[in-house]
Amino acid sequence: MILWCLDRRSTGPSEREVIAECRRLVRCLPNANMEVLKRLMQLLSEVSQFASINNMNTKNLAIVFAPNLFRGRDVSTMQSLKDTPFIMSVTKTLIEHRDEIFPVRLLFLLESPLQLSSPLTTATPLR
Repeated sequence: MILWCLDRRSTGPSEREVIAECRRLVRCLPNANMEVLKRLMQLLSEVSQFASINNMNTKNLAIVFAPNLFRGRDVSTMQSLKDTPFIMSVTKTLIEHRDEIFPVRLLFLLESPLQLSSPLTTATPLR
């Protein structure tokens, strides 16, 4: 469905549909790759918050990072150039909607609750 964006004759999917498809595709990634991409998008989002100072809004960040994130194997230079607007758009969406796209993982302690009487809190003072 996301490839529908490449068809210039169509109006393309809605933003909600693109976000949903990005979410689906991200969840197909191996966990380690998904985590790295998630953290990179968090970092780029934080950088974009200072766009008034650094001129790096989400569009500019997508211009810089998209070609490196979505470079295909055995893709010709001409095809890469044709795909650039699409991959920049996807990268911009990943940055702007990272909280909606990437799954939230809650970590629960499986062990017993933290004990307050650890050796550090019960140590006697040095004399």
